Amino acid sequence: MSHKLIGIALMLALIENFAGCISLTSIPTSASFSFVTLEQGHYSGVQESLERVIQTYKEWKIFWEQHQSGVVRQQPVQINFPHVSAIAVFVGGRSDGRYSVEITSVVREKNHITVTYQEVIAEGNCKYIAAATHPYHIVLTLLNKVMVVE
Repeated sequence: MSHKLIGIALMLALIENFAGCISLTSIPTSASFSFVTLEQGHYSGVQESLERVIQTYKEWKIFWEQHQSGVVRQQPVQINFPHVSAIAVFVGGRSDGRYSVEITSVVREKNHITVTYQEVIAEGNCKYIAAATHPYHIVLTLLNKVMVVE
């Protein structure tokens, strides 16, 4: 089994409340974090460009309300804070559905976290939504409150 698959399996176990048996205190100075996509799409109540790390249920509930405003509402997904953090990237309004965003890496270096993402523009004969969109990507990862997030 590859390291990436092991990391994803470990993350899923933590998300399902099995985090009590894992220590995050031995994270090296520089580390890449595995993450899983919680939600990715084109329509959101967040219409401006936004990058956010969410580490508490209170922050999550407020964020989820904003994300769900103006779209079909769903209850906030239950996340095992503080063992798991959510990272959200929104690229703002786009003219049509050719645009999407994808978080590609989460790396801790000393006292800060770097989240790398890319905006993808479909080209060629791809079918896409011919309406204004607000692309976003929300992931879950093992960041904890001990780390300084900038």
